Amino acid sequence: MEKVTYGGETLRRWKVGKSTFLALPEKGARLMNWNVTLGDGSVRDVIYWPEDADLAEIAHVRGGNPILFPFNARTFDRGDIHFWRDPEGVRRPMPMHGLARQGNFKTIQADDNGFTALYLADDEAREVYPYEYEFTVKYRFEELRVICELSLQNLGDKPIPWSAGHHFYFT
Repeated sequence: MEKVTYGGETLRRWKVGKSTFLALPEKGARLMNWNVTLGDGSVRDVIYWPEDADLAEIAHVRGGNPILFPFNARTFDRGDIHFWRDPEGVRRPMPMHGLARQGNFKTIQADDNGFTALYLADDEAREVYPYEYEFTVKYRFEELRVICELSLQNLGDKPIPWSAGHHFYFT
């Protein structure tokens, strides 16, 4: 793994055999690009990343692998989009695809084969999703595949509604 500068951020790049993976674990735990070097030396993107992407607005970038948590789609409460109702009946706002794709993460493990990042809930996240939890994203990189594992650990005493997901932008 090596660090590279791009768009004012420090990214991490892994080379595993013919595959190269580029990620920004601290912003949305985002895998940005995966490409493969072919036998003739040409490079083919497997996961797309737009060259003009604005990393300050990473939630709106259509590329890489956005992590969707705590809900992986649009939420509705009584017909109103961007709201949900918790098990106690409290109506709460929720951005489309949840909080993680634009959230901050802390890299808790990184090596030559990938990384694990822990979601850092801010005040907004605690208000709209008031649970005690640890949400982690783990990537494992291999020569011709990527493994992405999403994990939620409930640290509280009440059940947590959730449906995490991701959205690979395959070319």
